[in-house]
Amino acid sequence: MRDQALVGAIGEAVERYSAAYVPYDEIIYRPISLVSATAVSPWSLSLYDEVQLARPGFGYCALRPDDTIGWVIGFSLTRKQPILVPAFAVYQPYIGRTGEAPVVQQITTGLACGNTAEEAILSAICEVVERDAAMLMWLQSRRPPKAVIDLRTPKVVRETLARFGPIEGHVTLLDVTTDLAIPTYVAVSDVPMAGKRGATFSSCASLVASRAAVGALTELAQCLLWVNSLVDKGAHLPNPSLEDIAQIEEHVLWPLLPENRQAFEFVLSSSCETEIPQDLDGPADILDSITHCVERIARAGLEVIVVDVTSPDIRESGLHVFRAIIPGAQPLYFGSGLHRISVRATSVEYADRASKRINLHPHPFP
Repeated sequence: MRDQALVGAIGEAVERYSAAYVPYDEIIYRPISLVSATAVSPWSLSLYDEVQLARPGFGYCALRPDDTIGWVIGFSLTRKQPILVPAFAVYQPYIGRTGEAPVVQQITTGLACGNTAEEAILSAICEVVERDAAMLMWLQSRRPPKAVIDLRTPKVVRETLARFGPIEGHVTLLDVTTDLAIPTYVAVSDVPMAGKRGATFSSCASLVASRAAVGALTELAQCLLWVNSLVDKGAHLPNPSLEDIAQIEEHVLWPLLPENRQAFEFVLSSSCETEIPQDLDGPADILDSITHCVERIARAGLEVIVVDVTSPDIRESGLHVFRAIIPGAQPLYFGSGLHRISVRATSVEYADRASKRINLHPHPFP
């Protein structure tokens, strides 16, 4: 586990470093209307509504068909052909050199590092699926079923949960798998921290359900350490009913206030339970896993696109970094009023919803 943590930390540093390398000599600058037939629609990625865009000082601009923006060549795994992708959705951070105005909040969702290109691609796809599922749960106020942990639960999940020691009883695993049919779990800890009974959230997706569950638990352990360090340093615990939430840290800290519990109580309110399958017949290899992911996502009407963002020096080391993009998937966002609501959030309804309204309360995910 320690070695895995070390590899994960290095991989995350590498992917963010590599994504910050923008090969400007390879960027293609074209008007949107001129390349629309062979490109990802920028509007499928921005998702801000007219009210937001008209707000003074909003910070992001609406694109027009005749606007010239930077494009990079990606590859559609769904259609098995090259496709142009807006550079603003690929690199992190990206600043255009032709006077491009900022059109969307840039985040790291879909970035992954791997020992092989296939390994990076699979991880990148699963991260987009994970964020889509977690955010759909939040936006739709879903009450997902709780995973039962008993002797029928895969051993690796039981062993991972046992590592939480005395706080094991404060950890809940929720099955938030969507119509994409790729197992996704949210892990929630309500262990008291700094004398406050709040909650910390994490999530993970994988074709193998037990790996998704272990991934969510592992991410939760990491988040608990991070959140605890923030609290120890005297970080302010924000209250979204009284102030705007702007930073990632504020998103994960506000659930620690007991008076905010009612804002996320729906997440833990289901009486339904589910088992984590043993996954005895998983995909044969990574390529097979990628194919399965792409096929399942395609059945939901979505396309999987990948872009190689490996910087030259990282390529020399033998590592690979890819960005996966699924236009139309529900993205993660940070900050009050900066919501990006996909069609999926408003049209793909789940029976376990606590409310028919879209929940615009700041989410608790890092």
